[in-house]
Amino acid sequence: MASVDGSAIRSFFDLLYGESVSDSSQLVLWSSRDKRSNWVSSAEEGAAIAAKGAALSDLYYGVCLQDYALAKKERERRTGTPGMAFARGYASTVACIPGLWLDLDIAGDGHEKKGLPRSRADAWKIVEALPFKPSLVVATGGGFHIYWLFREPWTIETDEERHRAGACIRGWQTLAIDAALQMGLTVDATHDLSRVLRPVGTLNNKYGAPVVVDGGDSIQYNPSDFEDWAV
Repeated sequence: MASVDGSAIRSFFDLLYGESVSDSSQLVLWSSRDKRSNWVSSAEEGAAIAAKGAALSDLYYGVCLQDYALAKKERERRTGTPGMAFARGYASTVACIPGLWLDLDIAGDGHEKKGLPRSRADAWKIVEALPFKPSLVVATGGGFHIYWLFREPWTIETDEERHRAGACIRGWQTLAIDAALQMGLTVDATHDLSRVLRPVGTLNNKYGAPVVVDGGDSIQYNPSDFEDWAV
């Protein structure tokens, strides 16, 4: 029976963020069981909390690190309360981006949407239509998360940089969506900077499957490599 792999979770967070997780640039972990969030200021702490939470229910992480102070102010502005236990962060409060991503669901019992790739081979045709090879491929049990990681996490300091980052991920995913359409396939848009995904080392309880590394070329990129397709 599949089990949570705490060391794999830690290695995954280290790969994405290096030393970027901090008090001001926090990693957000979210549980589907109670809809609660944990805001953590180190990869070590994040891996420990993720391992404990993943043993109880599906566990997700915010791909982009969040500026805690900004997110708290935004939470209060939107809800009237500064409490962060049920806040996952916002696109407008992103502090650090490890790379670009794509969520490719595979058709099956858990996915009823029409036009989804029916196999890894079908999904890979979409990936191969893109200009750059992925750094990392993660099998989630119900599909794949594809990552194009940066040489260094992109620290966001201004709203202009957030806009640039949003334009890069939106443009990159638009390429994938358009490529899929030409093949008669469907890819969901998941380009919001507050997106949560499943971390490596956790479990997909819907399928009883571990979330594991399934390939990639360990290639790293600069944010500027993707700006030709920014929208």
